[in-house]
Amino acid sequence: MITGDRLKELLSYNPETGDFTWIAAPSIRKPQFVGTKAGASVGEGYWRIQIDGCSYLAHRLAWFYVYGQWPDHHLDHINCSRSDNRIANLRKATQAQNLWNMLPRPNKLKGAYRVVQKSGAIAWRSMITRNGERTDLGVFPTAEDANAAYAIEAQKLSGEFVRF
Repeated sequence: MITGDRLKELLSYNPETGDFTWIAAPSIRKPQFVGTKAGASVGEGYWRIQIDGCSYLAHRLAWFYVYGQWPDHHLDHINCSRSDNRIANLRKATQAQNLWNMLPRPNKLKGAYRVVQKSGAIAWRSMITRNGERTDLGVFPTAEDANAAYAIEAQKLSGEFVRF
């Protein structure tokens, strides 16, 4: 695990942009790195930086750089952009809180599930899960109504982390 001194010896962090820049070569064979943006984009939009043979997620390094300690658990990107590592966009979160802040899938409304009633009519069921327990919020005539029921309950359960 990298130390704070080693991190600051190799990298400069800009809290306004969330970018890390090499201020010293990470190894004797890579002097061309000095002055360049550190890291690379990896799966699902995260930015990863390789230091002394270890790979670190840039948002966790940003937290460590600014606060001098590793985050206990998860860090949440407030605006849901995993490549936006500005310190103002990061907050400590539990796994559940981090999941609450996820963007809905394209063309889907959170908490709205299409159901066919016995009569053959289409309706929308709303459900919410908290701590592994699913709560049925009812059946609604539209996906928007089901999503609205979900939004009210989600706000009660997760406060500032909710996104719908």
